[in-house]
Amino acid sequence: MGITQFLLKWQTAREAKRNAVFTVPVAKQRKFLARLPEPKDDIERGYCQYRCQAMLQGRLMNSLISLASFPVTLLMLLKHSKASAPEKDQPCENRAVLFRDGKPANIVPVSLQGEFAQVITDPVEGGVLRKEDRKFIGQLFRRHPFSWLFLLKCTIKIARYRYVLEKYAPRALIVCNEYSFTSSVLTEFCGRNRVELINVMHGDKFFYIGDSFFHFHRCYVWDEHYIRLFESMRAASGQFRVEIPESLRFHVEQIPEKRYDYTYYLGGENREALLRLHNMLIRMQENGVSVNVRPHPRYTEMEALKQIYTDIHVEDCNQETIEMSVLKSRAVISQFSTVLLQAYYNGIPVVVDDVTNPEQYEKLRELEYTMVDKPHQTLSALTKETRNG
Repeated sequence: MGITQFLLKWQTAREAKRNAVFTVPVAKQRKFLARLPEPKDDIERGYCQYRCQAMLQGRLMNSLISLASFPVTLLMLLKHSKASAPEKDQPCENRAVLFRDGKPANIVPVSLQGEFAQVITDPVEGGVLRKEDRKFIGQLFRRHPFSWLFLLKCTIKIARYRYVLEKYAPRALIVCNEYSFTSSVLTEFCGRNRVELINVMHGDKFFYIGDSFFHFHRCYVWDEHYIRLFESMRAASGQFRVEIPESLRFHVEQIPEKRYDYTYYLGGENREALLRLHNMLIRMQENGVSVNVRPHPRYTEMEALKQIYTDIHVEDCNQETIEMSVLKSRAVISQFSTVLLQAYYNGIPVVVDDVTNPEQYEKLRELEYTMVDKPHQTLSALTKETRNG
């Protein structure tokens, strides 16, 4: 599995660095999306989403990764076909399994949790393929014989899902997977096994055709805005439900006291952007405003942050939950982040950073970023206010 993990992690790291959300023009994405045929089934939906992601990645790079995926696919088929079935868990007639993939369990809407007698949030995982699974993968191969990256990821996911179906015999699987081109293929797989595949939204979204075409049996989103957005990217209609989970609208026993006037939530800013932001936050502090900075646990350049932000409080993500961090702030600031929506739903003022990367801010409306149309203040207006006392 080490080769596979390296290949997929390398691809993910490259995509994050390229930041195709902001670098590939929306007009180009819309044109490519319109050229694709209407999918005849969920396998074609998955393949159309794969083609969209290949375009965003670049044809040459995608071809190289796909070629490298060929031997790994054969290895995965052999490995999971030989794997033993897991020991079955204690039976439960109405059980769901949640694939959290590092996300908090409270992303699942309360009503959805209430449908099941048991929701397993930390399942034992593995990979196994039965004869019918290999036949299903064979169907994928016959329809798309040279798309080895497509076949590799589908094979890995099918083996992963089969392991959980064998161990827990759930009525439903709950995932956060609309960004994966395997999602619609797995809806077909789960349907064949009489299991419902349910997707829950876990992060904010833009117009970005990497999230196109997907279909689940049910898909929970946070706002009507996202239904319009996903359907404009040709996701299947009729699958959507709107519900705000506890990960957005916080439920805490006691509201904490306000500790900071503003908390800035970082993303993947480079060193230059961190310097610009630091200078701006220092000026705010000099005008009597208390400022806190919270790094992103995966994307923030921590070494640069530690070197530059010696005179501004930096929050420890391991010691302070995101809920407490937001609730302890009188207002929150970010370029774009789910935390802005979390603050909005909890009645805390939102400030959108239009200063650190002005070109990126201008593009947010074109990308149909939801906070652009919700009440907010811009950071440029805020800094002007603090200078004027």
